[in-house]
Amino acid sequence: MENEHVITILYPTTYNQSNDIVFQGHTDSVTSLSYNDQLEHVVSVSCDQTLRVWSLKTREQIGITSKHATQLNSVNIDSNGLNIISSGMDFRTCLFDYETLKLKFVLLNGGAVTDHSITKDGNCLVCVTDISCQMNLWDLRWRKKVFSIPDIHKNTPTCCLFTPNENCVVTTSTDGSTKCTDLRSLKTLLTLRDHRNAVSSAAIARDGKLLVTTSWDKAVHLYDIETGNYRREGPQILADGHTGSISSCDIDDNGIYLATGGHDKCVILWDTEKKEVKLCLKRHTDWINDVYMTKDGKWILTASKVDPIINTNVLGQTDKVMEYGSD
Repeated sequence: MENEHVITILYPTTYNQSNDIVFQGHTDSVTSLSYNDQLEHVVSVSCDQTLRVWSLKTREQIGITSKHATQLNSVNIDSNGLNIISSGMDFRTCLFDYETLKLKFVLLNGGAVTDHSITKDGNCLVCVTDISCQMNLWDLRWRKKVFSIPDIHKNTPTCCLFTPNENCVVTTSTDGSTKCTDLRSLKTLLTLRDHRNAVSSAAIARDGKLLVTTSWDKAVHLYDIETGNYRREGPQILADGHTGSISSCDIDDNGIYLATGGHDKCVILWDTEKKEVKLCLKRHTDWINDVYMTKDGKWILTASKVDPIINTNVLGQTDKVMEYGSD
């Protein structure tokens, strides 16, 4: 599969490569992906300028659209299962009908969109842009920009996400900082500068007690938001996992299991309570662009620069460190 841009569904419960499911379609690097809540479909976007929908039941591509003029960087399915939202380097955020992939409308941002996030009800969207370093909040019901904050970071924002109560937005940046911005006052409530290089992504547990950040410095930082101990002692650092820059992370709803992917071609599942590696997957042949976990923590979906998106069943595989490679 080397040099093929494919989607692979992987079931490593038995660690048998014959259980892989391969979806071929993308012709360039896969940059972002998402599940629907019913685990029926996977949506992916790519540098090939396409958005594709895949069926987990039939193991086939069931939809494709190409309404962006350049590479796409971010994609989500809203929790209502009504819309798919994609953003790209062409400054545009597109909203598609989930069933038909018909383009409903386009939002124009002030720069290339590096990431976006939507609220649970699907009514609001936040996105961040390259170069201009803007953070824009949109009301999707009225197709209207609520506000725009310029220079949210000094350099390219890499990630944005709503806090669980949706009162704030957390952003990360290549300037090495992580910020939390209040959506009512538009003030920065928190700025973290503990990483030694660009901060690539962030994740927050559903209860809002744990904030996770990843970086090109190869480290994962855990911030206990509930106690605020990080203010005195700094974050807890998970450093004995990746050997290259970490590009993405996601956490399960319980805030226990954390998935990370990086330029070392590895996907690592961490136990955030024990602060240890529980699972290491080595199936990719190039760096990993995106990692996504299902809410129940049973599955990990990953997107690679060159070849697979891999959907991994991790249920029952957390008693000891497992390594799954191509051997």
